[in-house]
Amino acid sequence: MNKDRKLVFGVLALLVGIVVVSISYAAFTQNLNINGTGNVQATSWSVHFANLSNAVTNGTAVERTAPTIKTGRTDIGDYAVDFYTPGDSITY
Repeated sequence: MNKDRKLVFGVLALLVGIVVVSISYAAFTQNLNINGTGNVQATSWSVHFANLSNAVTNGTAVERTAPTIKTGRTDIGDYAVDFYTPGDSITY
């Protein structure tokens, strides 16, 4: 009798599991449509450089000429760097 009871309980648990998985699958396979309008306000950027840190090189990169901040503080002057192998980099 105890063996039959376990079998019935197991079958019921399996059926409940199948129903839960079926409902979950149906709920998550529905298409989601979002309709609306987005507005973006016009804006402008004002980037000013305060200072430059020392160059940090990676690999065999060599800094030949250091950069400078130009008069308006919105532009960095000419600088020269040599990269010799792939993966070389320089960071300021």
